[in-house]
Amino acid sequence: MTTCPGNCARCTLPSCSRRSSSPSTSKGRSHRRHGPCPPVPRDEYLLYAYDGTLEGFFSAVFTAYAEHAHPTDIVTEDCLQLGLMQDLHRIATDEMHAIRVRDGIIAKLGRDEYERLKVGFLSDAPDKGGIVYRYIVYSLHAGSWAAADHTHPDVVDFDRIWRQVYNERHRILQFARFSQMEGGVFFAKVNPNANVVPLVMDHFAGRFNTQPFLIYDEVHHLAGIQRDGAWRLVPTASIDAGTFAADEVDIRDMWKRFYDAICNEERLNPRLRMGFMPKRLWGNMVEMDPLASRDIRREYGLEDTGTEGSSTEHGPGEADGHVLDIPVAPDGAADGGTALIDPDRTAGLSACRVSPVSAPWGPRAPRTRGSRSSSR
Repeated sequence: MTTCPGNCARCTLPSCSRRSSSPSTSKGRSHRRHGPCPPVPRDEYLLYAYDGTLEGFFSAVFTAYAEHAHPTDIVTEDCLQLGLMQDLHRIATDEMHAIRVRDGIIAKLGRDEYERLKVGFLSDAPDKGGIVYRYIVYSLHAGSWAAADHTHPDVVDFDRIWRQVYNERHRILQFARFSQMEGGVFFAKVNPNANVVPLVMDHFAGRFNTQPFLIYDEVHHLAGIQRDGAWRLVPTASIDAGTFAADEVDIRDMWKRFYDAICNEERLNPRLRMGFMPKRLWGNMVEMDPLASRDIRREYGLEDTGTEGSSTEHGPGEADGHVLDIPVAPDGAADGGTALIDPDRTAGLSACRVSPVSAPWGPRAPRTRGSRSSSR
């Protein structure tokens, strides 16, 4: 049986023989005196699979507690790689179970720790399910101070993916490049290595205020859209951004000229630049696009068509993409009403349904001028 060498009364793991009978001697200090609690046990022959949503993951956590099981990992179908003699359990998403897990985490660990768990869940790490699950189990056992136990292996693993998500959020805030399209919509395409669009929408909504804009994540096929200060998330395999506004080509050309003009060839350090500005992001940055320069387009005989040529992305098995007109749906509904971007186009998308578990990532109320936005 797994025992707690820390001899802590707050820990629900079975304690060791050194446990004191006096409750006044154990207030969490014994962990520091005798060492940390052991890692959460794993059943190497048990594997859980879920649908990839936060609700599905919390349903798997609920099942593990209900069955007193310790799966070695909780993975999505696309990351599933069954080992020899492993038993696979496919967990169906149950919103009521997910809400119970959410309420339990908030009640024992607090709202801030629940938000940290959601950020860690946005990681693209293939083993994030097992990492977040073991961190939840350890935190519920040890208490709210567990997040500060940076020597525990389960906490170390979670801190690593949490930090990676927030670093990627910071990069997108720096390197997202918006272009004004016909109709006055500002469009940006990004390719992060974590699902950070839900984390950057508050920032850009505060900067744009009531100006409509759209951010499309071509890796995770997720669009963050805003109109009149209210934003929402819409899953889509592709986006047709249409054509540039009348003066956008000139603005892109001027930005490219400015970037090239301030470059000091004598102090150029490509390796340092790639360290601060990863090369995988260059494809969606105007200053790194040679065709953004009017002189280069003329040299190669290219005309200023004003079309965002790289704006269409197709999902697996799809020949045609959706258009940019995304309908705004009522909360909890699957189909929308008025078109968000261009009412003259045919609606091709439905708004993302927001459950109570992931409500902070859902539609936001219109902002008033001068209000501050919170950036999680």
